[in-house]
Amino acid sequence: VLKKDNLENAVYSLAELGVNEIQLVVTQKSRQKAITQKELQRLHKVAIAAAEQSKHYAFPIIKDPQPLQDYSHTLEKSRNKILFDGAGDSFFELRSSFKHASHYLLVGPEGGLTVNELEFLSTYGFVRSALTSTVLRSIQAVTVGASLFRLQ
Repeated sequence: VLKKDNLENAVYSLAELGVNEIQLVVTQKSRQKAITQKELQRLHKVAIAAAEQSKHYAFPIIKDPQPLQDYSHTLEKSRNKILFDGAGDSFFELRSSFKHASHYLLVGPEGGLTVNELEFLSTYGFVRSALTSTVLRSIQAVTVGASLFRLQ
């Protein structure tokens, strides 16, 4: 879960790009650990505005935040799982290995994930993928990552 303004911008970008589902995940370095019902309603309004602006009228489902460990247990094995991480392999080298049409894309909080969280995610099949040769802020990684999959 990103800070409020960045979270709203991320939801806007994802809805604009046509993402179907947004699962908010709480990590050890998340600054915001919970979201009020009012904040969640605001995110839904942001998603609707973005979808309408982009002429994409299928609004994404925004799910309540859950701890990373709980989220990982709900993932389907048949989908690609990609963690955008500056220390990962180049997205452009990995993309040919992404075989399925559906993907789980994960972006960590500002400051990244802990070593334990990275190891935990690898046990669930997440592949670490770098989007650029530079380190991106989380909000930028959300937009660039989702855009690259939208273009595939």
